[in-house]
Amino acid sequence: KETGKAKPKVVRGEGEEQVEQAVELVDDKDLDFTKMENVYNIINKYRQQQISRRSLSPAQQMEVLTIIEKAQSEKPLIKIEVLMLQISALFSSAKLSGGDYFEREMWLETNRILGSLVDLLSVQDKETRQPETQEDEELAEKFKFSKLTQILPTLVTFIEKLDQQLFKALQVLSQGSLQYMHRLRDECLLIKQCQKIMNYLQRAGEHENRARVGLIMLEHIYYKNDSLYERTKKSLENKPALLEQIYIPEEASEKVIQSLVDMILQNCQQKFRIKAICMQLYHLAIHNKFFEAKDLALKAKLALIIQKQKIINQIYYNRAIVQIGLAAFRLGMFEESNNVLISICQSPNLKESLAQGVSNYLRQQDKTLEEEVEEKKRFMPPHLHISIETLDCVYLITSMLQEIPNLALNKFSVQKKVLNKNFRKL
Repeated sequence: KETGKAKPKVVRGEGEEQVEQAVELVDDKDLDFTKMENVYNIINKYRQQQISRRSLSPAQQMEVLTIIEKAQSEKPLIKIEVLMLQISALFSSAKLSGGDYFEREMWLETNRILGSLVDLLSVQDKETRQPETQEDEELAEKFKFSKLTQILPTLVTFIEKLDQQLFKALQVLSQGSLQYMHRLRDECLLIKQCQKIMNYLQRAGEHENRARVGLIMLEHIYYKNDSLYERTKKSLENKPALLEQIYIPEEASEKVIQSLVDMILQNCQQKFRIKAICMQLYHLAIHNKFFEAKDLALKAKLALIIQKQKIINQIYYNRAIVQIGLAAFRLGMFEESNNVLISICQSPNLKESLAQGVSNYLRQQDKTLEEEVEEKKRFMPPHLHISIETLDCVYLITSMLQEIPNLALNKFSVQKKVLNKNFRKL
C-alpha cells in the first residue's frame, strides 16, 4: 500500500465503461513501515506539514511516528528523525490547545523524548554514518537526512521551548495548589536536561549554543540560596531515591553561577550577557555579599546602559538592585540601603518594574490589548516574587533613620534640608 494513491472505480453505463477516480485514501497508520520507501514518504510528508501548518494533526502524527519508531528501532538515523518530528508535533499540539501551554503529562513526555534524542545523538555520528544496507542507498539519496549542523541548533530550540512551556504553566497556576508544587519539581528535570545537552554540545564544539543552554540553566538556579540546598539534603538524607530526583550542585552554588556567567560572557550576545550579570548580582545579594555585588554592577556599567535594553533585562536589573538594597539592610548599612532602594521604591509603577502585577496608578491609564498581553507575558511566577510589603518596610525604616536626625539637626534653621520628600509626606 502507498499513501495518497486512489483506487479506480468502474461504473457501468449505456454500453460503455466509465472510470471515475475514487477518493478512498489509504490511512497513514495502515502502511507497511518495514519498507523504507513508506517511511521516507511519511517523514517527508510530516516535515512539510509542520513547516506549512496545513492539514496538521499532531495527534495523528504522534500515533504514526510511534509505529515507525517501533518498526525501525534498529536504524538510529531513522529514529533520530522520528524523535525530532515527535517533539515538534508535541509543541504544535500546545499551540492548538486553549491554554497555550503544556499539561504536566505532555511536558514530561516531551522531556523524555528529548532526553532519548540526546542519548541517541551521543553515540551516533550522523555526518559520517552510511545507510545500513545497499538496498536503502538509492532511497537514502532521495531522502535528506538532517545534518548535524541542523540538529544542534534544533536541540537548543527544543530546550528553550520546553523552558517557555514550564514558565507559562507557573504563571497560570495558583501558587498554593498541588499542581504548582509538581511543576516546581519539574524544574529539577529541566536543569538536568540542560546539563546533559551542555555536555553533548561541549563535545561537539558548539560553544555558542552551549552558552544559550547555560543561560536557561542559570535562570532556574540563580534565585536559590545555599541554605535551601542544605535543608533539602538534610530532610532527604534517608531517602536516596528522592534525593536523586532533586538538583543539588556538587560544589558551592557561587562557583556554578560564576562558571555559567563566564561561559555566557564569552560566547553570547550583549542582551544575554546583561541578563546573566543581573542574575549573578541577584545571587550575590541573597547571600549578603553586598560589596561584591556593588563592585560587579559598577564594573559592568549597567546603570549607564540599562535604559536602552529590552524590558525583560530592565526587569532583571530592577530585581537585582532591590536585592542589593535588602542585603545592605541585613548587614546594617541603612544609608547605603536607602540610596539603592530610593530610585525604585519612589516610582509609582513599582509592581511593573519588578514584573509582579499592575499598580493602581497604571490601572487608570488606557492601554491597548496588545500592550496588556505583552505585559502579562513578562510577569514573574509567584515563587520568584519579592515581597512588596517587606520592601516598603525596609525603605521607610531606612528613610526614617535618615530623616529623624536631619530634623533634629535643622530644627532652628531657616532653610530646612529635606532628604526624603515621600517620607516627609507621611
